[in-house]
Amino acid sequence: LHAFKFGGCFPALVPLTKAALPSFRGALEEFSPQALVPVPLGWWRRFRRGFNQSHVLAEQLSREASVSLPILTGLRRKEMPPQARRGRAERLRAMRGAFRVNRPKSFRGLRLLVIDDVLTTGATAESLAKSLLQAGAEAVQVWTLARTGRKE
Repeated sequence: LHAFKFGGCFPALVPLTKAALPSFRGALEEFSPQALVPVPLGWWRRFRRGFNQSHVLAEQLSREASVSLPILTGLRRKEMPPQARRGRAERLRAMRGAFRVNRPKSFRGLRLLVIDDVLTTGATAESLAKSLLQAGAEAVQVWTLARTGRKE
């Protein structure tokens, strides 16, 4: 996962998504989302990396699961320092107002499945879900490829 996310090693994602397919299909079946929403990156991080790992993951999972759900974008994320060394309380404070929905009508009334690569404290997922619900989404669930040990 590290090689994919930070090194752009796309082949490293293949065995991970194959292993995650049963879980992803289960989320699709249980929740019945109408669209996938990859967690956006701030513009600078996206520029430096050359890709958004959550968007690539959403595309790969859709392809592997033969799912024809739209992948919605239209979200902005404010640029912020990496959250890796912060605990949950710090992350929650930092993530307040981190996301802006540019086209709320695109999300209104939809059941959305947010896709992210790693869940650490849940602060990013919580902030994004709140933004989507405030924009009028009917329901939001989050699916991640990996989960780290909880940092409080």
